[in-house]
Amino acid sequence: MTSKPDNLIEIGRLRRPWGLKGELIVAPINDGGLRFYSRFKTIWLADEESPREDVSWRQDKGGKLYLKLQGITTPEAAKAFSDRTFFAPLEQLPELAKGDFYLHELANLRAVNEAGQPLGEVSDVIPGAGGANAIIVLKQPNGQERLLPFIREIVREIDIFGKRIVLRFLDEVEVK
Repeated sequence: MTSKPDNLIEIGRLRRPWGLKGELIVAPINDGGLRFYSRFKTIWLADEESPREDVSWRQDKGGKLYLKLQGITTPEAAKAFSDRTFFAPLEQLPELAKGDFYLHELANLRAVNEAGQPLGEVSDVIPGAGGANAIIVLKQPNGQERLLPFIREIVREIDIFGKRIVLRFLDEVEVK
């Protein structure tokens, strides 16, 4: 038995069973498709202490991703895993090209506006589901949280190494 690592990172969510062989539709957090997900042969499901090993992945021509858990062979058995988040150890994530980043790397970045004035700190980033934008959770200096969509009009610059993110609030965005 493998012990549960402390550094698990959310990599997707299981949606519902698909087909007659116990596959589950995956709502991925990453858009790398099968190329990204096929590297994970072991995953951890939310609320389970032991990993699910020897999982297999497939992607259809439309880009939809499916997961097959070892020992799950019917849609009825797969249904028990519907709507569950799954994780992988951080060190299993592939290295990214220069300038790219994972959403979890935005947590704890100091946020400033375009004039360099402090806005607070990113306390979390909530991944988007089903094509929706991710949401930045900004902890402001007054202690209140502000939710901001992860869109180009709001997120002006990200400097992972400098631990800084430049944001523009919606009320500052010029509507055309």
